Amino acid sequence: MNRLKSVMKWGFLSLLFLFVVLAIAWAVSRAIYPTEAQREAIAAMEHQPERSGDNAFSLLWMIDRDVPFDEIDSVMAEDVDRASDIPPVPGPDDDDLSTFVSAARDYPDLSPKGADREMFCRGRGETCLDRVREDLDAYAALIDRHDELLERVGRLHEYDYVRSELPHKLGMLNPNYQSVFLPRTRHALRFAQGDTNQALAATCREIATWRRLGANADNLITRLIGAEAATDQYGHTLADMLSELPAGTPLPEPCGEALVAPGIDDLSLCRALKSDFGIMASVSRHLPETASEGGFFEQLAWSMFYDGEATLGAVAKSYHAMCASSERERLLADRRESSQPAPRGMWRFACVGNPIGCMVNGVAQNPVFTGYRHRLQDYGTKLRVLGTLAWMRRHADEGRSPAELLAARPDELKSPARDIEFGPEGRTLRVPLYDTTRGEYWSVPLPPELHRSAGSS
Repeated sequence: MNRLKSVMKWGFLSLLFLFVVLAIAWAVSRAIYPTEAQREAIAAMEHQPERSGDNAFSLLWMIDRDVPFDEIDSVMAEDVDRASDIPPVPGPDDDDLSTFVSAARDYPDLSPKGADREMFCRGRGETCLDRVREDLDAYAALIDRHDELLERVGRLHEYDYVRSELPHKLGMLNPNYQSVFLPRTRHALRFAQGDTNQALAATCREIATWRRLGANADNLITRLIGAEAATDQYGHTLADMLSELPAGTPLPEPCGEALVAPGIDDLSLCRALKSDFGIMASVSRHLPETASEGGFFEQLAWSMFYDGEATLGAVAKSYHAMCASSERERLLADRRESSQPAPRGMWRFACVGNPIGCMVNGVAQNPVFTGYRHRLQDYGTKLRVLGTLAWMRRHADEGRSPAELLAARPDELKSPARDIEFGPEGRTLRVPLYDTTRGEYWSVPLPPELHRSAGSS
C-alpha cells in the first residue's frame, strides 16, 4: 500500500511538474512570438506607399459591363459596401462569396458569348494573324459587334496602377481578366487589312500599358496577367507582325516605351503581394470570430491556443523576403531560385503557444513563391527577346550578319545567366525558360533579313 501511495505521489508530482513546464513554455512562446523581425515584416507588408496617377481597378472590375464612365465610382462604392457585409472568414452557416452580386450586374453585359467568344484569339503564342486571315469579313463583323467592349478595354491605357478597392476577404473575387486580351484580335485584323502602322502602334500601346499596370499592381493575379498580356499575348502578336515587314520599317512611337529593357519593377513580386498579404492578415486576425457562437470551452480553446499575430508573423517573413535586397540582387543576376519550403511541422517552440495557428499555416503552407518568381524572371527575359528583335531590326542594314547583330546587342538586353539564341532553323529568336510548365523555350519569328541558316556563322 505504501508503495502504491508513493507511486501515485510521484506520478502526481510529475504531472504537476509537466503542467508547470508546459505553462511556462506556453507563456514564453506567447511572449516571444511574433518576434520583432516578424512584426517588422508585418508592418512593411501592410504599408501601402502613395501612388501617383489613376487606379485602374474600378474599370477592370466592371470592364465587361456597360457602366457609364461617370457612374463607375458610385458602382464601385456600392460593391465595396456589399463586400464589407461579408465576414472576413465566412463560417459554415454564412453565405459563400459566390453569392456576391456586383452592382454592375444591373448594367448590360458586353462580353462576347458562344461562337463570338470562340472567334477571338486567346491562346498563348497563337498566330492571330493567320486566324483572322481565314475570313477577314467575318472578323471585321466580329470586331464591329464588340466595338463598345473593345473601346472600354482601350481606356485602360489611361491608367497608371492597379490597387484593389475591395476589402480583404478570404476568397474575394477578381475582375474578369479574359476581356483584356480581346483587342489583340482587332489589332491583328487591322494589320491583315493593310493598316500596318496603326496596328503596330496599338499593339505596342497594349504592351506598354500592361507592363505599367502589372509592375504597379498590388495583387499577384494582376501581376501575372500583366506579364502574360505584355509578352505571350500582345508581345508575340507584335513579333508576328514584324516578321512580315522589311527589317528597316520604322516602328511607331508607342513601341519605344513598350520595348525598353526590363527593370527591377518588371521582375519583382514585392508590390504584387500587398493585397494577398492583406487577405492573410484579415483571415489570421478574424479566424477566432468563427468560434464566437460556440460554447465556453470552444472560445477558451481559441483564446488559449490561437494567436492571430503570431500566425501572421510566421508567414510575413516569406512575403517580405520578396522585397529584400538579396531578392533584388538575385533578380538582376537572373539566377534561378531553388529554395525549398521551410519546415512546417508542429514540433517548433512557436507552436507551443499557438498550436491552432501552426495547424492553419500547415494547411496553407508557408509560401515561397518559387514558381511565380520564375514566371516573372521568364517574363523579363521575354521582354529582352522583344527588345532584341527591335534592336536587330534597327541595325539590319549595317552589313553585319544576324549572329553578329545578336552578339552586339546592348548589355541591358542580355541576361547574366542565360542567352538569347537562334532557333534550330535560324528563323526565330528563342530563350530557355525557368518555368518549363509551358515549354522549355519561348521564341518569336524573325523577318527574312535576320534569318540565320542552321549551321551558318
